[in-house]
Amino acid sequence: MKKLILTLLGVISCAAAAWAGSNVPSQASSAAIALPAPYAAPARASFALSQDDYEQSRRLQTIWNDRARYFNIAYVFQSLTFTDLNNLKWKSSFGIALSSGKTYYLHKKPLAGMMKFGIDWTMCDLNYAKYNDPSWTNRTPSDGEEVIDLALGLHQADIAMQVGPSFTINPVDQLKIGIYFRYAPTFSMVVLNDELGYNYVSFFNAGISVSYRFISIGFENRWGNASYRNISFSDVNEDAENFGDIFNSFNRKLRTNSMRLYVSLRF
Repeated sequence: MKKLILTLLGVISCAAAAWAGSNVPSQASSAAIALPAPYAAPARASFALSQDDYEQSRRLQTIWNDRARYFNIAYVFQSLTFTDLNNLKWKSSFGIALSSGKTYYLHKKPLAGMMKFGIDWTMCDLNYAKYNDPSWTNRTPSDGEEVIDLALGLHQADIAMQVGPSFTINPVDQLKIGIYFRYAPTFSMVVLNDELGYNYVSFFNAGISVSYRFISIGFENRWGNASYRNISFSDVNEDAENFGDIFNSFNRKLRTNSMRLYVSLRF
């Protein structure tokens, strides 16, 4: 009887030991699975943060860097004043301008999340104007005063580049409003009847533009003056001894003012 009891106690002890041993790995595995749990939430937060950073970076790229270049097509209202001919003034009947350039922003991140300063460089600026009959701006000629006959058309063509500061604000979405002031060194040419005038002219441009995504509209004022070197064929005669004798060279002081209304493509 005593042997039977001892045998039963031995079997019970072995069964208890086996049951305890089988539970230890499952608890350990549960603990192993549970240990990383506190770190799971920060990992998800870090991933969400990187996604937000990427989306914000892509948004800034789209608004600013992807829209830094511009190509403008403008209709031009222009006047040309002969300051040495009693301020004889001509007004354009037609004018067109083409220009292309890029804005180089001075800082990577926009100020207050919406403003940037930059330098505009217009690499090529072409301007053409055809003028109407002149009008007198200061006074009409008095009786007996000889008036120069300018019956034929007058044309002006300019080629320039522009450079200057700009300020742009992005109030909402991809809407941008910009203002700028530029210096425009220009080679200007004026054709009047048998006269050809040309010279370097320092022009200045100031304007404002409103853009949304890749399209923009704006207007700018452009002005400058210079003394043009003129060549005239009016003195051609049969007694000219050489080729140089057919030209009459002189200077003429001209002042140009224009307003441009333009549509621009941003890319």
